[in-house]
Amino acid sequence: MRGKVKWIENLKQSLEEVGWMGVGMEELGRLSNGEVVQMLGDCVWRAVKESWAVQAEQHSKLKVVKELRKIHCEATCIDVESKKIRRMLTKPRGGTAELRVETGRWSGLQREERICKQCALGEVENEAHFALRCEALSEERRNLLRHMELVDGWQDGEEGAKWVIILQHVL
Repeated sequence: MRGKVKWIENLKQSLEEVGWMGVGMEELGRLSNGEVVQMLGDCVWRAVKESWAVQAEQHSKLKVVKELRKIHCEATCIDVESKKIRRMLTKPRGGTAELRVETGRWSGLQREERICKQCALGEVENEAHFALRCEALSEERRNLLRHMELVDGWQDGEEGAKWVIILQHVL
């Protein structure tokens, strides 16, 4: 019967991967279905976060994810119903935003050559430039900064961390 019931083997392997080795029906029988689902979900989410941490450390493209993890930022954009808006909000987090720091990498430009074409500052167009300094966005930034003044930690944050705080609270 073992070969015919592949889902049991898959379930066992999945449970072992999230640290539920040796958990039997007797233990699970004492819990409600909701408690089992909650516990299993917590274990899976923990494993996913650990996997993301490893990937963020290994890939320079995931610099934003690494910075967000430092401040224990939750991915609030997953609650956005519109797929189009959700995708737009997640691009800066995943290193796929259409900023020159990324598009220049795609075309082989050196990092220092990925200059913002929207303003005259001559800076690399990265997330911090886009959120905090780009002259082309000065009006939008004034509105944003009025809102950010109310956010805990904004006043104390150094510029390198402020764009990450913006991602956490706005995006």
